[in-house]
Formats: sequence, structure tokens, C-alpha cells
Amino acid sequence: MKGESFKGHLEMLILSILADGARHGYAIIDELRFRSDNVFDLAEGTVYPVLHRLERTGRLTSEWDGAGARKRRTYRLTTAGRAKLAEDHARWKQISKAVSAVTASVGREPWPAFPAEPAMLATKKAGRGRTSREKPARDVRTESRRERRPILRRRGDSASE
Repeated sequence: MKGESFKGHLEMLILSILADGARHGYAIIDELRFRSDNVFDLAEGTVYPVLHRLERTGRLTSEWDGAGARKRRTYRLTTAGRAKLAEDHARWKQISKAVSAVTASVGREPWPAFPAEPAMLATKKAGRGRTSREKPARDVRTESRRERRPILRRRGDSASE
């Protein structure tokens, strides 16, 4: 998945990885890939600018680690980084819950549509802004009688008006 797909949330993901302990850049990328079951397979060019930005804003610190075959920069979460992670995670839970609620019906049969009540239709049709249900309902009955009369007269059934 490309970094643009979850722009704005990559900082939270990186902070989440570093909440478990200090890591170098490639280890962060590997852990993102592992925890996401290969969904977040990000390039270094996507992750390193975020690491540098988090360090500039005081949410991470870094130090060069000379242990091993080559020098690596190891990133560590700061107190400000932990606070930002808690804030972002709370916001993400809220967003995730809302998105799930909105998309819960995707793939299911839609609810059957209920026809609007005749009184409500009459109110809209009349355009008079009435809020009382009795008068619009009476208007519907009157309109219905007016529409039936010519039909009944043609059939010679005027007695059943």
C-alpha cells in the first residue's frame, strides 16, 4: 500500500512501533510490514522523511549506533511522542468507529423503503407549510374523491361515491 493511502496516519503508525522500544529505520519498515501482514510495505523514501519530521518536532530522538557491521541511526520515542501517540490513537479509534458505522451496510441487502404517509405527502404537495396532520389528511381524502368522481361517472357507478 502506498504511503499516500493513509497520509496523516503514518506518524501514528511509526510512533506505535517505537512505543515498544528504540529501532533503526529499516527495522521500523520491517515491523510495519510484519504487523500489517504485508499491507504496509513502504519504501524508505516514505518512512525516513516522517522520521526526520518527528525528530524535528521533538517527538523522537535519534542517535548513531555503531554496534554491528555499519553505523545506524536509532530512533527513540520521547515524552512528547508518547503524548502525540495517545492523542492520535484516540482520534483514530473515533474515526475508525465512525467509518465502520457508515460502511456497515455495504454488501448487505438494503432496508425496504417505506412509503411516505399520505398526510406527509399532502403537506409537501400543498406547500403551505402546515404541521398539523389532520388537515393535510383531509385534503388527501378530498383530492381522492375528486379524482374518483369522473371515473365513477364514466362507469355509471355514481351511487358509490
